[in-house]
Amino acid sequence: LLALMLDFLETLPPTPRHNYDFVLLQATDNSVGFYEAMGFRRVGAVQGAPEKGAEDGGGKAPPDDREIATSPHITYRTQGARYETPKGVATSHEVDVNDLLFLNKPLYPGMQQSSRLRKNTALNIPDKSALPRLQEREEDKEGMWYRSDEDETPKDISLKFNVDVKELVAANKRRLKGLLPHSKLQHDTKVQVSRFDDPHYVPYVHWAFPDDDLESSVPSYMMARRLNRRTRGNPETPNPNLDEKIAGILAKIVCPVVKSADKPPPPSPAKKKPRPLPTIVEPLSDDAPAQPKKPANAFILFSGSIRERVMEENPDLGFGDIGKLLGRKW
Repeated sequence: LLALMLDFLETLPPTPRHNYDFVLLQATDNSVGFYEAMGFRRVGAVQGAPEKGAEDGGGKAPPDDREIATSPHITYRTQGARYETPKGVATSHEVDVNDLLFLNKPLYPGMQQSSRLRKNTALNIPDKSALPRLQEREEDKEGMWYRSDEDETPKDISLKFNVDVKELVAANKRRLKGLLPHSKLQHDTKVQVSRFDDPHYVPYVHWAFPDDDLESSVPSYMMARRLNRRTRGNPETPNPNLDEKIAGILAKIVCPVVKSADKPPPPSPAKKKPRPLPTIVEPLSDDAPAQPKKPANAFILFSGSIRERVMEENPDLGFGDIGKLLGRKW
């Protein structure tokens, strides 16, 4: 179904109101691999809003553009006498031109791959050198969380990890309302045990019910896939490996995909049997004994046993009406 939808969107004629460049959706962790096999990539941005203190009236301050955290990038300014294009800039920096357009779309909404840029135009370029730093940051977060035992308290956890119990309670109080140093935790409660000074980020989740909390909900990730425009007369698939990836996914499904079998050939017409020749019966002689009659069936025997009584009870009925009455009694 997803492949059919993508095929429809890629062959849909663009209009001023319906000119789609990307397909975006939310995927839970166990379905990320499926959408990646269909050509999607994990994307997204995080926006932080600093909290006001109690002396400022509480609540959250409105988001500030300077607080927005995006993927690491560098700033490049076009130069030279000849006009540069986004495609040429992306090629020179060895990045995907679609990533460059996506990163600069808020600054230049109408910019395309072949747009001619004036001299000294500022462009945000994805920073490829930041990838190792991001991987190290993710590895550092592995020891950031701890799953508690039954009736374990924040005080016990702070002694186990040699951290200040006040900092541990303050870092987890946002998620665990009413948490105190001697609160007894349920089994498998997620507790932050390090990096208390890091900014607080909450993952986007799939909300099943309005009263669900963050702990019981499943985090989800934004997946994006660029649409490769093609005409309806060109049936070639933009991604030649897509069919193989889909086949590999379908092979893992428990319920097999049943293909319609070829129709069996129509049965050959039966040959007509030759009609048997009529049997010639010789006439019986005058002194031959009489042939026995066929035995009477049950209805004849029943009718004969009650016919006289029925005729006496209904003297006005004729022979045909008597037969009908016997049939009803039978």
